[in-house]
Amino acid sequence: MPSNDINDICTNEEYADIVSPLYMSEYESFKEDIKPNGVQVPIITNQDIIILDGHQRYRVWVIDHGRPATRMPKPTVLDYSKDKL
Repeated sequence: MPSNDINDICTNEEYADIVSPLYMSEYESFKEDIKPNGVQVPIITNQDIIILDGHQRYRVWVIDHGRPATRMPKPTVLDYSKDKL
């Protein structure tokens, strides 16, 4: 069974580059909103706990604000293993 332990989450620049980044003004607004309100939407990972959706949420919460990933909602895991297809 795939782990959904937020401490194991990894980023992958190839995946992150698929989605266009936010404009700087959007990013700053997003960052200011997350500061008091937290992350409201869980990050989505694959079965290897690599972020598929939520790179900006992770970056703002963990990197920019220096808050522990454990204080984010538990990630949603999408299992793309061959035996599940």
